[in-house]
Amino acid sequence: ISDNTARDLTRILGVPAERIVVTPLGVDQAFFEAQPSADPTALRRRYGISDHAPIILYVGGIDQRKNYAVMLKVFHEVCERARNDGQFVPQLVMAGRITSDKQFPNLQRIILDLELTRDVVLTGFIPDSDLFTLYRESKVFFFPSLYEGFGLTPLEAMAAGMAVVSSNTSAMPEVLGDGAILVAPDDSSSMVEEITSLLRDPARARELGSRGQIQARKFTWERTGEKTLSAYQRMAHSKARGAVNG
Repeated sequence: ISDNTARDLTRILGVPAERIVVTPLGVDQAFFEAQPSADPTALRRRYGISDHAPIILYVGGIDQRKNYAVMLKVFHEVCERARNDGQFVPQLVMAGRITSDKQFPNLQRIILDLELTRDVVLTGFIPDSDLFTLYRESKVFFFPSLYEGFGLTPLEAMAAGMAVVSSNTSAMPEVLGDGAILVAPDDSSSMVEEITSLLRDPARARELGSRGQIQARKFTWERTGEKTLSAYQRMAHSKARGAVNG
């Protein structure tokens, strides 16, 4: 699903490059057309989000490669800066089914240790109708993952017009391009600077969101289907030719 994964297959498993066909994933058109279907105030109250807090959004799991410990430490520093500067303190909204993950107790411990209990909102599963509203209501999508085979959720956030701050590892540069701010996953200080800047500069956030939508339009399910079909056709042709020659 990415050139990066193809390189990993060759490097780690020794699969010859000529046997690999890359078929990137796509973004559903609904993300580009996403309109809030719920009243933002009602949505905030339904999920326990403060009425005035700028929202930093994360959508995904919490296995260790998601780098959630760094995510929380960066968020803690962003909150401290906001408090010191007299700004509205943001909330980190983590959307997804994560309570059953074996990493969940560790996530809770870090939240307690950093005194972020009131600042981190764990929503659980969110239906698309509410998720689209949440995309429109949020200021920054934060995705400091250590490794992704593709990275669909930040791409979907870009399609919805969100400003995205992501890690620069694995498939992220290939997929997100210049439509997101890419930072090394261990460079916490740069992440803090970028997120703080986007929260304080709405014009910069909107400009990044526009670039993100342009980048996201390069990935469609139609293109995925065409590449997949082409791969099967090529394989069938190769087998047929082998049978004839045999």
